[in-house]
Amino acid sequence: MKSFIAACTTAALVSAKNYAVVVATSCSYTDYRHQSDAHRVYKTLLNQGMPAENIILFSCETAVDNDANPKKGELWNTPDSGNIHTRGVSDYTGLDVNPRMVEAVLKGDKVASKGRRVLESGPDDNVYVHLDDHGVPGGLMFGPPGDSLYLNWWYKDEMDAVWRYMFANKMYKKMFISLEACYSGTIFFDLDPTMNILALTASNSDETSKGIYCPEDNGGMIHDGKNTTMTSCMGDLFTINMMNDLEAYGKKDRPIKDFA
Repeated sequence: MKSFIAACTTAALVSAKNYAVVVATSCSYTDYRHQSDAHRVYKTLLNQGMPAENIILFSCETAVDNDANPKKGELWNTPDSGNIHTRGVSDYTGLDVNPRMVEAVLKGDKVASKGRRVLESGPDDNVYVHLDDHGVPGGLMFGPPGDSLYLNWWYKDEMDAVWRYMFANKMYKKMFISLEACYSGTIFFDLDPTMNILALTASNSDETSKGIYCPEDNGGMIHDGKNTTMTSCMGDLFTINMMNDLEAYGKKDRPIKDFA
């Protein structure tokens, strides 16, 4: 089987277009890594040749200029990544980062999105969806926990309804979904194989996903010439390795098993 990832990130067919929806659901500074991951995914897709107009990015944008950020105005995903944040590219920020808006974008519903950008893919196109967030068995959390305007939950049955809608309305030929979240193995275990969706998760049904380059494990020092120590984990192990892999091999024709 040809590389599903490459199909989603490079122009494999003249008649096909490639689209992406990238979502960081967390809005607290302690979850810096989720917004950093999302911007890394965005930048990697651009570098792989996907047009910016085909990528929709959700990010609360609460980390980059946070007073707690030692590199204010920048996001670093690894000690050597440099600043991977690009200003002005997030289509949905703040309170617009919520499950209903993500559903509207994925379903191409411009009414629900209030006229803003939505997925406009068709039956010959490839769609990539990356979700970066906190998870519980059977659900994903938007926003920080506790009493917060940002707090929302997106449950498995709601997600399943979106995938079924996209399939029924011929919004893709192939779809690849990557999910960075704890207990993410509970979300896609029963995907209908006839829908031609490949889903890859950061964890199984009973384990957490892993942040990396964190100050508490002495991995939070960046190579900026000043040895600045970050005050939150810079990224997540699954997403960072996936983007490293795409950068190394994404334009090559190879089996998906080599990616996984």
